[in-house]
Amino acid sequence: DGVYHAPPILVKGMPRRLRGSYEVGCPARGTLTGSGACRDDGHKGKNLCWSTNRFEGGEREPCNSEDKCLCIRSNTANGLMSQKDKSSEVKNGVEVKYGNYMVQDPPKCDDCRQHDLHEKDCRECDNCEYGQRTVAGEAYTGCWHKDNNERAARAEAKKGRPFLHGMEPHFRDMAVIPHYPMWDPGEKQDPPNDDTLDEAEAAAQQELAEEVAMNEGARMPYQLRAEVLSRKGWIDKYQEAAPRVQLVMDELHEKLVGEWQHDLGKYKCWERHSGDGGTDVVAKAEKALAAQRACQQMQDIARTIAPKTSFPGKVHDVKLRCIKDSAEAAASKAKVVAEAEPCAQLNCYVFDPGWKKGIEDLQAAGDKCEVQVQSAAMEMPKFEKETSPPPAVNEEAPPEVSIKAAD
Repeated sequence: DGVYHAPPILVKGMPRRLRGSYEVGCPARGTLTGSGACRDDGHKGKNLCWSTNRFEGGEREPCNSEDKCLCIRSNTANGLMSQKDKSSEVKNGVEVKYGNYMVQDPPKCDDCRQHDLHEKDCRECDNCEYGQRTVAGEAYTGCWHKDNNERAARAEAKKGRPFLHGMEPHFRDMAVIPHYPMWDPGEKQDPPNDDTLDEAEAAAQQELAEEVAMNEGARMPYQLRAEVLSRKGWIDKYQEAAPRVQLVMDELHEKLVGEWQHDLGKYKCWERHSGDGGTDVVAKAEKALAAQRACQQMQDIARTIAPKTSFPGKVHDVKLRCIKDSAEAAASKAKVVAEAEPCAQLNCYVFDPGWKKGIEDLQAAGDKCEVQVQSAAMEMPKFEKETSPPPAVNEEAPPEVSIKAAD
């Protein structure tokens, strides 16, 4: 997790089932941002951090052999016959996933000439470019060494690209140690990635980003940028983030049964030419549901890799309405903590009637608005005609212009 440090060559006491397995995350060029993302800083080899979407390959790089670092599709439908068709196994909180994974072939970039007949492979190499050059008076088309870095620019391009850039993957039986996503509502917001800024300007941008984040409130699951975490990293972060997650869930519950519920009759739908976007009630429901899904995901991960890990029952002197013990959680009673005792699990309000009713009422209000907007759209031509200003009384039509071909 975080900044890359070379792992030990030998790990004493490694369980047999972990030998020969791969772990999610590879060393990649870049620096760790405040949000926990590994951002490419353009300085090859100077700074490295753990990333889930790229790695540094080459003779003097951490991934110095073809089999050391791989790009795979993270999910597989089937387990392995060698593991009695198991797709996942958890022992002592350590999970291993088994399957026949789709693997991308790494580009071989040491000698560009080997890609003379394969343009796609050539374009995958930072140091190669495909095209025509003149050598000794003869024109040759092939893969050539270059000085600039077109692949990096293409990687940042917003235009879509084909899966694996059109190359065919292969399948491989593998054991993978997964990493896990973490929703932290207190995650810092990163400033824009602008390499043209000096240190003072970058610091000012960072300060502005943090001020914006503070004004906007908690970071929602769909706003996160952090890399996924190892089991140890996830557990350490969970004890910090879980209280903030529970506080957000408690506040959303209060709005669903209180403010948002009481104001349902006051919400306005969008009206054409009004200049008022109305109240996006559907967005309120989606925000609450997104938070609930992320909360449940954290619940499931905690039960899998850290079933006995607790977290503080108070945030800024506010007592959290978390689940007190796992037995009650299993019974779906979700008794909340009366005092500031440690929390056993997150309370995601899955079975809470107030939460359910609040969501249903918001969605029903959104449906009514949608019908109203669609009805207004059908009447739009008539409405436009009726509200168009009449022509001025003395307004004259512009004179017609006639043209004649020159003799």
